[in-house]
Amino acid sequence: MFQGKEYVYEVYKTRSFSKAAANLYISQPSLSATIKKIEQRIGSPIFDRSTNPIRLTECGQKYIQYIERIFDMESEFQKQMNNLSELRTGNLTIGGSNLFSSYILPPLLTAFMKKYPLIHINIIEANTKLLEK
Repeated sequence: MFQGKEYVYEVYKTRSFSKAAANLYISQPSLSATIKKIEQRIGSPIFDRSTNPIRLTECGQKYIQYIERIFDMESEFQKQMNNLSELRTGNLTIGGSNLFSSYILPPLLTAFMKKYPLIHINIIEANTKLLEK
């Protein structure tokens, strides 16, 4: 339903099919046809073409609200993925013996937590046979 949302949003921002088409590097007839297909798919016009500049219909206002929410979610998702790939957020599980968990790990974790404060660390202390499972 929101396929082509970038096209709809560009028309909304520019209030013009020809300006939007130029910004999107596509022909105006191609843009108009794409918008028409979207309107047919949702069953209602998004733009009132009888005014100059064009305006959103009531349906179009709702559509734009949802598009903006989708853009926000996409942006937030991208930030989360960047944070994960850069080790800024996430979960880390470390397993070790009593000696390792009690004496070796604490100073290492202190330094790690200072460098990566948003990573949640789980420590599992068990014997080697249990940790291998």
